[in-house]
Amino acid sequence: MLDTLALNVRRTAVTITDLATLEVSGTMSLARVTPAAVPGQSPTIRYTALQMGEVTVEGDLDPSFNIGLSASFAIAQLDLNQVEDGHDRLDWTTAFDIDADGNPDILDPGQTLPTPVSLPITMSSELEIRLSGSLEGTGTNQTFLTVGPLAVAGAAEFALVRR
Repeated sequence: MLDTLALNVRRTAVTITDLATLEVSGTMSLARVTPAAVPGQSPTIRYTALQMGEVTVEGDLDPSFNIGLSASFAIAQLDLNQVEDGHDRLDWTTAFDIDADGNPDILDPGQTLPTPVSLPITMSSELEIRLSGSLEGTGTNQTFLTVGPLAVAGAAEFALVRR
């Protein structure tokens, strides 16, 4: 069984009571493959792909934490290619022939949104995770983290890839 999910959100409020208030914008596609159920056994998800792009998160932590966090996080790209133990990682660029024409098709869950958005899942089998983005302070003097006498300000970029 193949399940897909697509999200395209703009300035969506996310409130986690007694923890944080956030505003999220961006896109995400998710796909998972579950083999057919065997009688007497619960099916497990064998392959999962998550791709996010151009996601921004802004918000604040609850003041009771006594940690000032005021930043804009931008995830330029998050690709996650997971596999159940004992199986090889899936090459999402060649794994499916949706239209049964003998040629591989790229899954694009974003095409089924009411307003279609391009969200293709294009990870090869050697990729496990790819994350890149940036952080920028939005508080006073661009301070993005305050813990007691420690204040961190400015901006930073980050990238992580595991193959």
